[in-house]
Amino acid sequence: MPRHYPDSNQRPIGRGLLEGVRCERGAPYASAGRPRGPMMARSVMRYVRHRITRHPDTDVTFEAECLHCKWAATPSTDGVAVDVECMSHTGRSGHKGFRRLCTSFAIVVRDE
Repeated sequence: MPRHYPDSNQRPIGRGLLEGVRCERGAPYASAGRPRGPMMARSVMRYVRHRITRHPDTDVTFEAECLHCKWAATPSTDGVAVDVECMSHTGRSGHKGFRRLCTSFAIVVRDE
């Protein structure tokens, strides 16, 4: 059964893995005056191994916030200092649950 294409410039071209329909528009000749032929790849695919690592110009930041009230520890690059603040808050309020956050910035580099 033929498919209906509402735009007269659209037509099915080739059969790919998904058997999709590609839209071809414009004059039948390319800008250089040559007839259009089958579509050809204009890029080269290379596979290079990469790895992700901590960004060298940044530090890891530690934070914590209480699960029972709106208290939050002062963000710091020292994780132990944040843990001490949480224990002090527990001693003052009796709240024992905290959400701890460790934030770092990463960069992807070629694995050489």
